[in-house]
Amino acid sequence: MTRKKILMLLGSVCLALILAVPLAVACAGPAPTPTPTPTPTPTPTPSAPVYEWNFQPAWGGEYVDHIRDVTLPNIEAMSGGQIEITYFEPGAVLPTAELFNAVGSGTITMAFTSPSYNVASVGPIADIHYSHPFTLRTHAQVDVINIMLGLDDLIN
Repeated sequence: MTRKKILMLLGSVCLALILAVPLAVACAGPAPTPTPTPTPTPTPTPSAPVYEWNFQPAWGGEYVDHIRDVTLPNIEAMSGGQIEITYFEPGAVLPTAELFNAVGSGTITMAFTSPSYNVASVGPIADIHYSHPFTLRTHAQVDVINIMLGLDDLIN
């Protein structure tokens, strides 16, 4: 074969391929359209449980007023409404001397009391641990003796 015939044959084959490929693609059936995946139905989120707590202090006064007016509403707000706290005045549900055991048994959820009122449950160390008669006027002073000066460590 001569060089001219080889080039002619090669050119014809290339031309045939150039025409055949688009023709084959055009004659092919339509590409299947993908079916959309069904969107899953969202399951409703279960409502968060609401815990109903109750609180009774052993005594009233300015310190407990702050707990009732500031601390308890802050707890409710920070829980996103999952904790609702009912405040009971001192002695409304239980006598002061029973608050410690009532929290332990679940009769009341929260209490603010002093170990001095619960010597029968805590033991005689309760009087020494928290009450320093005729010496301290505020809870902050008691905390200084218990925490900063180490009475807690000595007792424990």
